[in-house]
Amino acid sequence: MLYKTVTVATHTTHQALRQPLFYVLTASFAAMIWSSQFFTMFTLDDSLEGILLREMGIASIALCGALLSVLLSWLVITRDMEQLVALTLLSKPLSRTQFLVGKYLGILGAVGFSSAVLAGVLLATVWQKEAGPRLEEVSNVDEVTYHEPSGDTAIVIESVKGIPEDNPLRAEVTFVREIPERVSRAARVAGLPGGGRFAQGQLSVWREHNLYQWLILRSWNEGGHGKIEIAVGRPWLAADGTPLDALADPAKSGEFLPPAGSDGRLGPSRFGAAPWAWGRFWSFDAPQLLKAAALAVVRVAILLAFASALAPHASLVVNGAVSFLIFLLGHVANYIFLALGGPGHSLVTRKLGEIFYAIFPNLENSRVESLVAAGREISFSYVCWSASYGFAYAALVLVAGAALFSRKEIR
Repeated sequence: MLYKTVTVATHTTHQALRQPLFYVLTASFAAMIWSSQFFTMFTLDDSLEGILLREMGIASIALCGALLSVLLSWLVITRDMEQLVALTLLSKPLSRTQFLVGKYLGILGAVGFSSAVLAGVLLATVWQKEAGPRLEEVSNVDEVTYHEPSGDTAIVIESVKGIPEDNPLRAEVTFVREIPERVSRAARVAGLPGGGRFAQGQLSVWREHNLYQWLILRSWNEGGHGKIEIAVGRPWLAADGTPLDALADPAKSGEFLPPAGSDGRLGPSRFGAAPWAWGRFWSFDAPQLLKAAALAVVRVAILLAFASALAPHASLVVNGAVSFLIFLLGHVANYIFLALGGPGHSLVTRKLGEIFYAIFPNLENSRVESLVAAGREISFSYVCWSASYGFAYAALVLVAGAALFSRKEIR
């Protein structure tokens, strides 16, 4: 039985992948996801761009999968019924349950392939928008400071040694503890400059209610202490000659070494920011986006179960309308249950809410776009639990659909 089901599923996947509509929809949504990075600029708030980009991308994956589910179920099930191709298949030693389940798995395989492509496009888009090394980060030498979302690294200065001591042009600053120099391998590949993570960044120190800043030439850890080398004997100039540090008079630069015992703040350069963002993206953001995309496919799998069960009995318009109505009700089932189950309602109303909640799928369990967009971590156990619920519900729908299909006369 399993072999025959897998054979039908494999043939159905090939049949779906030969449909031009499959590639048109996938390419259209891929273009939509990639171009969404430009539409998010109209929010006028940089902090919202990443949130909208993630939400729009994951929602696009779910919407494309929903459209493909309904359309492909019509192309590979309803049309096979109308053209009597199904009659030929069912004249073989193949049961109707094997036929329906095989068709479902085959369409799900094609939808999963499309979702994987769109998830890759979403990852590339978010990486390009937020994590990838950008040309301006290398070319803008007059804008070297980059403030990380977690804030600059604050650390106590232990000692300062001028180089040379009599008329220092540079100074070696030693901190009481190590500085976060280590980065992931992906971050190193991203183009971390020689001289450490804070090379070309700046050291900022408050002294007598004045803020002083020095250009960091290189940074490293040694003997349990963090060390940086800073330029103090010449002005730090922009491309147009404007001093960038708080000390405009180069002749006095040697008089203002960072005071020992003070609280220094290390601001990484733009060169260091891109590798840091890349490392965080591949260690945290990318796994969360992939989990959200996988849960979007789970929602689509439930919709596909309804579409496959209705395909032998209904036209494309009826199938699509009923499937999307169930898809919509599944997203509001939680809210309807809470609205009808309050203490102010009668016993009959509360029972109706419980029946509604039990019958329709709870699709909000697997809708985590908002959480992922806000930077929340989705555990792997939650993904497994939600996927188990979704595929179990889809299996029940297919069982009911197979029972109805077994009584249908094909002619």
